[in-house]
Amino acid sequence: MIRAMIVGDHPLMTDGLRAILEVDNEFEVVGTAVSSDAALDMVSSDQPDVALIDARLEEAETGGHDLIAELRHASPLTECIVLSVKDDADTLREALSHGAHGYLLDRASRGDIRMATRRVAAGGDYIDPEVSGYLVRATHTGSKPSEQALTAREIDVLRLAAQGMTNSSIASHLGIRPETVKTHLSRAFERLGARDRANAVAICMRRGLF
Repeated sequence: MIRAMIVGDHPLMTDGLRAILEVDNEFEVVGTAVSSDAALDMVSSDQPDVALIDARLEEAETGGHDLIAELRHASPLTECIVLSVKDDADTLREALSHGAHGYLLDRASRGDIRMATRRVAAGGDYIDPEVSGYLVRATHTGSKPSEQALTAREIDVLRLAAQGMTNSSIASHLGIRPETVKTHLSRAFERLGARDRANAVAICMRRGLF
């Protein structure tokens, strides 16, 4: 059973999320918090597996990002998913840098919401497929050399993979063989300690690699 809490002050959003999760016996919604203080009290007492946070929470001036860090401090085992109307790479990077492991657009499908909650509860990462297409416009922020373990080609391959391109499409775009793409991805996963593409992309975003 995956135990989730919902944070938001828009009933249409919070009621919708509850209904989406509770239709599946795999999930239990322990409660809904309509303020940061209520969210902190709830996460401290119930320690859910996942907190789904509506970035439009009116009192959260930073789009819920500071609240993410506070929730993680109050309950380190609770992972956070942000639901936002913003689909730009900078907002995604900000959410990830504050400790979120999931990022969904508020128009995400029911299946994506359940998949994201399931994956994040298991210790993985989930980035809305619509958002990943914007990563190619993100700028390199100049990470310290000690943090930048990936080669330039590995970063290129991951950036294209983040857009949902297949290995064959990446190979065609870069003028290399699909087998070479697979090798670059495998090496990148190993260097980053990543489990899959979504996890690798999230790690790269946190490091500012793209």
